[in-house]
Amino acid sequence: MNTIEEPHFSVGMNEFHPRRVSFSHRSFYTIALLLEEGRLYYADKWVEIDRPALVFASPLMPYAWEAVSNERGTGFHCLFNEAFLRPEEKSDTLADAPFLNLKREPLVFLTYENLQLFKIVFQRMYEEACSEYSHKMDMLRSYLHLLVHEVNKIQTTEQIEVHQSAAQRIVELFLNMLDSQFPIDAPTHSIMLSTPAQYADKLAVHVNHLNRVVRQVTGKTTSDIIASRMVSRAVSLLANHPEQSIAEIALSLGFEEPASFSKFIKKHTGFSPSEHRKRKIV
Repeated sequence: MNTIEEPHFSVGMNEFHPRRVSFSHRSFYTIALLLEEGRLYYADKWVEIDRPALVFASPLMPYAWEAVSNERGTGFHCLFNEAFLRPEEKSDTLADAPFLNLKREPLVFLTYENLQLFKIVFQRMYEEACSEYSHKMDMLRSYLHLLVHEVNKIQTTEQIEVHQSAAQRIVELFLNMLDSQFPIDAPTHSIMLSTPAQYADKLAVHVNHLNRVVRQVTGKTTSDIIASRMVSRAVSLLANHPEQSIAEIALSLGFEEPASFSKFIKKHTGFSPSEHRKRKIV
């Protein structure tokens, strides 16, 4: 039985240490204000960050930031989940926001004037998040809207220089994205991606290219890696979560028909879901 997710919003100072930081969170969107030089990696690309920038990260698109120096990175970030966004906002005001529209570039470079404005917005969000105001979630949504509108107003005249990286980068991001589909602490979580084509679409690469580099780097096919994770998850849920029916588990793993789920499990393990249900996995 699925539980209703509570709205969450938090904001704070970036203290990135060591040098490499992932913006990938299983259930959260992130907006980060970077003030240090470094590189932003996403899909099979990377961008040089040589001046202040805003970075937008989504649960379905892993990002990583790598600092140039060994000093702690500075800046601000806010973190919020799907429940924080109202349905009408996702299809209206925020529909084209970089954290929802994955076809947009995930970062915006800032001028000095832009930077001062966004510092104020983050500071106001931080103060509001720490307040006892009964309607602070509405206030925080308003600040998020303001932030997105200000980003949309920025007209950049220079082309962001995007660099292609090695095949390992794509595979690393694919595996990180795969991990995000199976949170250990959320047994009722439903996966959103289940096929190589869906992962390739989110990574903005052709599925044939994804299959090729995954095979090249891991020696396994993309489909086999996905299936292995799904089987592992299914067996654990069947054995350790009797409160969930087989049909519910099947649906959470992307199978609309329990019969298809049973066939899948039997094919990969030699046992039916009901047989796995009788076992106990520690």
